[in-house]
Amino acid sequence: MKKLLNEFRVLNNLYKPDLKMKLTYILFFSTFLQIQANGYSQGTKVSLSFENESIEKVFEEVEASTNFKFLYNSNSININRKVTINVENKSLKLVLKRLFKGTNVKFTIVDRQVILRLFNKSKPQINKPVQSIKTSTSTITDQQTITGRVLDSYGDPIPGVNIIIKGTQQGAFTDFDGSYKIRAAVGDTLYFTGIGFIDQEIVVGMDTVYDVVMKYSTIVLDDVDILYTGYEKIPEERATGSFENVREKTLKRKTDQNILSKINGEVSGVLFNGDGTGRDIDRIIIRGLSSINANTSPLVVVNGFPIEGSINNINPNDIKSITILKDAAAASIWGIRATNGVIVVVTKNGKKSKSLSVDANVTTSFTPTINLTDNNLASADAQVDFYEGLFNAGIFDSDVLFSGALNQTSFEVVHPVIEALLLAQEGLITSQEAENRLDRLRRIDGRDEYTRLFVRPKIWNQYTIALSGGGENNDYRASLTYNGNKEDLLNDKSDQIIANITNNFDFNSKLHLRTNINTSFTKQRFSTSNPDLQSIQSSDVDPLGYLFQIPLNTQILDTNGNYLPTVGIGSNAQTSQLALDSGFLHPWEYNIKQEFDNHNSTARQTELRFQTALSYDISDALKAEVSYQYETSSGNANNIYNQERFVTRNLINLYTQRDADGTITSTPVPDGSIADFVETNLNSHTFRTQLNYDNDFKNGQHKVNGIIGYEARKVTVERRERRLFGYNSETLTNANPDFTTTYELAVFQDAEQIPNPSRDRFVENRFLSYYANLGYTYDDRYTITGSTRLDDTNLFGASKEFRNIPLYSLGVKWNIANENFFNLAAISDLQFRATYGTNGNVDTSTSPFLQAGFFQGNEVFTTNSAFVSTVPNPQLRLEKTRTTNLGLDITLWNGIVEANIDYYNKDSEDLLSFRALNATSGIRGSLLNVGNLTNRGIDTGLSLRLVSSENLNYTTKANFSYNRNEVTNAEVEDFDVSTFITGTGAIEGNALGTIYSFNYAGLDQNGRPQFIDETGEIVDFTTDITSTDALVKMGTEVPVYYGSWINDLSYKNWSLRTLTTFTAGHVFRNSDVFDPAASFGNTFRDFNNRWQQRGDENTTDVPAQISSFTDLFASGYQNYLSSDKFVDDASTIRLQEIILSYAFDAKTLKALKVDQLQLSLQANNVKVWNFNKWNIDPNNSLIQIQPRFTFSISTTF
Repeated sequence: MKKLLNEFRVLNNLYKPDLKMKLTYILFFSTFLQIQANGYSQGTKVSLSFENESIEKVFEEVEASTNFKFLYNSNSININRKVTINVENKSLKLVLKRLFKGTNVKFTIVDRQVILRLFNKSKPQINKPVQSIKTSTSTITDQQTITGRVLDSYGDPIPGVNIIIKGTQQGAFTDFDGSYKIRAAVGDTLYFTGIGFIDQEIVVGMDTVYDVVMKYSTIVLDDVDILYTGYEKIPEERATGSFENVREKTLKRKTDQNILSKINGEVSGVLFNGDGTGRDIDRIIIRGLSSINANTSPLVVVNGFPIEGSINNINPNDIKSITILKDAAAASIWGIRATNGVIVVVTKNGKKSKSLSVDANVTTSFTPTINLTDNNLASADAQVDFYEGLFNAGIFDSDVLFSGALNQTSFEVVHPVIEALLLAQEGLITSQEAENRLDRLRRIDGRDEYTRLFVRPKIWNQYTIALSGGGENNDYRASLTYNGNKEDLLNDKSDQIIANITNNFDFNSKLHLRTNINTSFTKQRFSTSNPDLQSIQSSDVDPLGYLFQIPLNTQILDTNGNYLPTVGIGSNAQTSQLALDSGFLHPWEYNIKQEFDNHNSTARQTELRFQTALSYDISDALKAEVSYQYETSSGNANNIYNQERFVTRNLINLYTQRDADGTITSTPVPDGSIADFVETNLNSHTFRTQLNYDNDFKNGQHKVNGIIGYEARKVTVERRERRLFGYNSETLTNANPDFTTTYELAVFQDAEQIPNPSRDRFVENRFLSYYANLGYTYDDRYTITGSTRLDDTNLFGASKEFRNIPLYSLGVKWNIANENFFNLAAISDLQFRATYGTNGNVDTSTSPFLQAGFFQGNEVFTTNSAFVSTVPNPQLRLEKTRTTNLGLDITLWNGIVEANIDYYNKDSEDLLSFRALNATSGIRGSLLNVGNLTNRGIDTGLSLRLVSSENLNYTTKANFSYNRNEVTNAEVEDFDVSTFITGTGAIEGNALGTIYSFNYAGLDQNGRPQFIDETGEIVDFTTDITSTDALVKMGTEVPVYYGSWINDLSYKNWSLRTLTTFTAGHVFRNSDVFDPAASFGNTFRDFNNRWQQRGDENTTDVPAQISSFTDLFASGYQNYLSSDKFVDDASTIRLQEIILSYAFDAKTLKALKVDQLQLSLQANNVKVWNFNKWNIDPNNSLIQIQPRFTFSISTTF
């Protein structure tokens, strides 16, 4: 030890290299230490055996057997103290804790240095220099000798600090006792830098002595990862609950404009149901479904507060970490919103005492055009055969042909195949002409035309700039991001600007202010009706709608580019012309290109989230904090239907009034555009007061941390919907019709009121919460935690029995590796966790009071009326889930292997389940707290650091989860067959989402489908099966097994990362199949395998197409589509992500004058492997999800 101290003295006094050599040495030394820091300080093990020996001897042994060195002031630390210690392969940190237990010596590990100091000392005072005007230059004769000492915040000297006169090559080092001496002139700036400390500057004044106190920087390691619950920060070593953490390093490598998708596959226990993109919070399931009818999506918390607005308004580049709270001990602090798990997002801050830093990022993403032909739809040729079969079955009569009069029967456009055959049947064209028409139709596949007219590749461009830094008492960070999206359809696009500003300010050593402002502005344009609006009717055709609704054998435009009437919507050309000739104001045809060309649907959204917190350090251990969040969101959405849009033309024509001889008498719907407007406003206020306590006693042997607080929250949502008729966008005038009169409909023999969806909605929910959390750790071996929370809200019944229900959790943790008896050299860390507690869930759509809905009048009930939607429920209460979690964490060979496993059991009770009510109540049933549900599962994770060298590193990680739920009580009457088929009912003994099927028994000799009924007998296609006992249980549609495999490879400046996810244990029903009884739309490929003649039943199980009009109503054909034949394994393996990146080396960065520069190429949705008999993606069967390629450049300067 003495030799080490002497080395600092020799370095400064005897050997004096020039400044370039000194800077090179310091740079090399700093870089080397920082590279090696994690490897040494995290997992170094030592073996010691000393009996009544001086602690100095122990230091020397540690230094000889490790790469660590001890630094201390021999005047403060008693190195002659006798100690007895006998440890085998124990972590250095644990050994140090035992050496100094019961003393007033505190140690800090900085890279490979163990710095010892006394605590409970008064902090040293800084000699503040007299500021003066700095001269532009100084000569040797102007300089004077400046001396002083450099100390840490505990008053101990810091050796080896580098002091440079800014703008010169003149410098010095501090000695072993922290002293320094340098020649400098008045006005010169002295720049102090040291490993593990924040850089500091002072300006030389008239004084000649300057003592400097340097603060420890963030690279000071304490072997502790911090977990954030949203209410408090907990060291991972003291956390009993089940947490998963996605850190900044991982988040930074993944490029996406949605933060949730960055979680996908990174942790266990989190299922991204659906297509796996994770863009919809409602499709994310944490440890299984815990509710039957209420909300099942997790709570999202940003910087300590739940957010009510869209998570898409958070810039992923601003995110520092994401923590998932999975069990009761982790999440119960969030009370009635925690059953479905909690996702805690923490945004980035600046750094104190750091000069301005600029981060810039440019990203562009490309997704190829969707493929409308890569699916199971039958060919154009087969589509003609399909409609020929319908014609032969007598499904269409000749009266559908234009009759020369305005009537309902001959109003619509007839399928061209049916039209040709009917015209030939009526003798209006020859059979050869009809056959020629059919031959031409066999060569028309409209999917190519649709793709050319409407579809394009998806493009996403993002530009981000962030400024960060800080002074001695504050830090700041401000970012600005632009997202530009061009969607699949040509006119679909969005522009978004996100701004985020964070500022933390210390008024003094005790009073601190934290603020954050996040705002976003989004403008969208839609090619189909805005999903936020209630469209007049479904007249817009997106790609999926096109494949289902529009016959593939039809064209959209003629050879001259004119609109052609579309089959199935609107009138034929002859009827439209006749209507115009009869005095109707507008043509009556429909064409999807015409709709597309005249579409005017936009939305604007502005969101603001303001967070602030004022904290006061009452003592070193006790802190009081008052925090507040205000969140507001305002949106405006509109659909403007001009007079070229079918919905406008149709309504004006439809309500046109005629007298008995057909003369137009009035047009109740004013001529002009129709406009739908929606205004939404959301306001949320959250106020919180909290006390935080964190202290340790007897040199850390006893550690206590806790919080207690009160929270008030109010959320209001307003929605205003308006429809304006006769709207003029230039003058902003309108002329609404009479909505109370019932009018005879033109052409159609019916009578209705003019629809008026205008309505107002206001919802206010209020919450008062009281919460507390307490944790105690003994000797870094045993930890016990407990929490409780009480939520009171207007959503529950009036009785306190149902309103004031406290939720709680208890947890214990045993750090086995820190036990004296534990001597397994291979095991670096071993921890056991056990927790039990309750979480809650609430459905904001329910109420303890009567709720009513609005019903608009029609031709029978001509007046508007209200109806009861839910009956009063004074016993309405929260849904409660009791969770038990057992976990084991293990680290082998100093981090080469890391593994964890958790077993959990979740029992949910008082779930809202549908119960039938007495018919005299006037309502069929209501949601009551009568359901029970269990979830049992396992979460595991395994990480292997297979290669770790200077140039080559390779780590592989696997996550695996298992979850199975079961409805244990629903208290409902028997469900009907359709509920079993669709899996929408909560059936006792089943998992949620369990589907059933009819038991298919193949074909009879006439090609008709057969089934096995509840008695085991085969029944024909005319038999109506109503008993659920006849059904076959197929399984759940929710994955039971899921997980991921992550590979991380780096070589020098290159890195490659892959992410593969999988789901298994569930089923799906294939709906892309030939429907023998379908009379419209497009059919599928298995139509080619249908029964066509006697004997085919021996080689195919696909039924014959219907042969008569009455077959349309036979239940057997619908049962065929819902049979077990079309249910199969939904398991998939997805190559979800590949990221290749390159970080430029130091030489290049210096030449470019930047601190960091990185290029990244990312591919998402690369490949999917299916395991069903049709080899289709269960989640994207008709239109396959396309791969996405993203290129980004990021730099820091």
